[in-house]
Amino acid sequence: MKYILPLLFCSLSVLAQNKDIQGVYKFSLQNAGELHLNSDNTYNLTLFSGNYSIEGDKITFTSAPNPSFALHKEEGKSSQLELTFYIANELGNYIYVGYENAKGEVTYTALTALHPVKYSEALRVTIPRTKYLYLVDTQMAEYIQQFTEHQSNAKVKVEKFAIGKQTNALKINYLSHPHNMLEEVNFVYDAPTQSLIVADEHIDSIALFKKKDNPLSSQFPLVSINPLPNWQQQLHKASAELAITPEKTLKEALQKAKKEQQLLVILTATEGWNEKLVNYLTDKYSKDWEEGDDSEETPQITLPYVYYVASRKDHKWLKKHGFSTTIPQLIVVGENETIVYSQPIDPEAEYFNNAMDAEVYQAIVLARKVDKTLTNPQAPITEVLQVMNDVFQVNYKVNLYYLLPKVAETDEEDQTDYFLGLQPERIYRLQLTPAQLTTQWERLVAHYNEKKPLNQSYYSLLARNFGAASLSHKIFNTPNPLSLTDYKAICYLVENYSAVKDEKIDVYSTSLYRTIKELATNKVVPFKELQHTLLEAEKQQLLSLNNLVDFYEKYTPNELTSFFVTYFNTLKAEGGGSVLAALDKRFEQQKENNDWKRYKYQFALVANNIAWKVFEEENTDVSKVNQAVEWAKIAADLVPENPFMLDTLACLLYTQGDKATASSIQQKAVKLMKILVETEEESVSDLKEMEKHLSIFNAK
Repeated sequence: MKYILPLLFCSLSVLAQNKDIQGVYKFSLQNAGELHLNSDNTYNLTLFSGNYSIEGDKITFTSAPNPSFALHKEEGKSSQLELTFYIANELGNYIYVGYENAKGEVTYTALTALHPVKYSEALRVTIPRTKYLYLVDTQMAEYIQQFTEHQSNAKVKVEKFAIGKQTNALKINYLSHPHNMLEEVNFVYDAPTQSLIVADEHIDSIALFKKKDNPLSSQFPLVSINPLPNWQQQLHKASAELAITPEKTLKEALQKAKKEQQLLVILTATEGWNEKLVNYLTDKYSKDWEEGDDSEETPQITLPYVYYVASRKDHKWLKKHGFSTTIPQLIVVGENETIVYSQPIDPEAEYFNNAMDAEVYQAIVLARKVDKTLTNPQAPITEVLQVMNDVFQVNYKVNLYYLLPKVAETDEEDQTDYFLGLQPERIYRLQLTPAQLTTQWERLVAHYNEKKPLNQSYYSLLARNFGAASLSHKIFNTPNPLSLTDYKAICYLVENYSAVKDEKIDVYSTSLYRTIKELATNKVVPFKELQHTLLEAEKQQLLSLNNLVDFYEKYTPNELTSFFVTYFNTLKAEGGGSVLAALDKRFEQQKENNDWKRYKYQFALVANNIAWKVFEEENTDVSKVNQAVEWAKIAADLVPENPFMLDTLACLLYTQGDKATASSIQQKAVKLMKILVETEEESVSDLKEMEKHLSIFNAK
């Protein structure tokens, strides 16, 4: 059976059996989603809100504008306000954060300008505490402004949330904007159970909302969504004031590049070029400017390199390095005045602007570092670690793969695009081979796995070197066959996770689990060793219980029940005899998941499914049946009034011989299932199966 939340509908209708329905309703099966019916005829449906009206037995919902953000309070330790945005990192360019300054004025700053700490699926920033938080999503407006002619429609809206100055941590979900799927959805209000049930023939799934007695919510209400006047005008005004000023002398330019560890881009014979170049660079890099809270200074573009326009007084330096003083030149200078790249250039050429992009030059510098260190089998191990981390830390547009002497035929067109405006024959080519990379990786793991205490830089590398994000993929765009060295790295990663102090280190759990499965599939490591590593990874909150169950089902299905016996007993021991206490403790120790209801639901689902497996496959084993009853009871307690979990418990109790209790519980399961059932064949089949169980339990 499929379950959905009816959250995507802009207008909804409810068929009510009575009008006493005000209150808060919770989506019962997944413990996610709330429907608030307020006494002032307004409603909130998790991510949506608006007004409702009653006419006869019909309640009609009219939606207000949909927000882009949902805010939930978290427990923080900072004296300021920590904001954790659960969004893809690249979307940070389109989100602005606003709060009131000392003068009562709202200051807006781009999320990316707040120096966010980046996680795999989140960005975390810190701002002063504030009574109201203002959030702006400019993604659609910027798209309209940039790619359509309807610039007058390029408007943004500011969302205002009342959070209170006592709040010091927020979880912020970025919401996609749904389309209307149906104009009307019918619900039935069941007074005895105080439930709202989908009863619309056009929907092939069902949903049940149960009324809550003491509704508490960590979600902050949206105060308003209003147009933000003159947003584009303000943005364009700021951009117009941005200025790119070349360094005054070559000496100053070289000194600045050295101090800031940046490249130096020199243009020669450039009379009249500067305006064209400024226009292009302003357009490309203006999103990176920062504005201080109370600063009145004109913001500046943050260029990825130092920029200098050569003149007659620089002819001596140009001749020294073999450059023409009469033909316009593009010269990129790196560390110790090494020439990274150079070519004659025509400012009127079609792709002149592309030649001013920094990414290819940054890739060349990195490629030279990689070759110098990783092709040397005797390179100092600290340098090997530094270079490998450098590969991960560069901008994703800095692509080493395109610098290989030969790329895959399917990538040749992309490589050509990457070099637009440049002369490919002048570009440095990467010399490193996959075999050399493997050798250095083996050296690194052998060295640092024996070192104490934990090396944070080494751990940071291990946390990222998996799957499609691995060094082999980043450099050669191909996976590296896994070996015992990779398994040793994973063991170190798991065993030392609790010692990690740098919160910026984020282990990609999905990639970690895929790698472990690949080790199992290719039989690189015996199953028993991998099982031990998986158990430890789950205990450390690096992997989930679902990962463990999936692994056993895929590779050793006959051991699944025995595994869960041990796992469940370990939990009881950790909690002093209480599984719930152990789950509480583990939940508090984890770093990412802050949804306790979802956390316990996932455990309940696993416990229920394995208990059902015992009923179906091992019901003659008295010991396992007794243990399965305990699992099913825990599941039913954690997720009350779930007909499937009640059905599991009743069947196991009947197997134990407790027919009376089994019958009583099954009656409740059937009643709940009848509320849920509708025209979907699968739902009817489930109900019939439960009714069949009940008739067996009641047979004399």
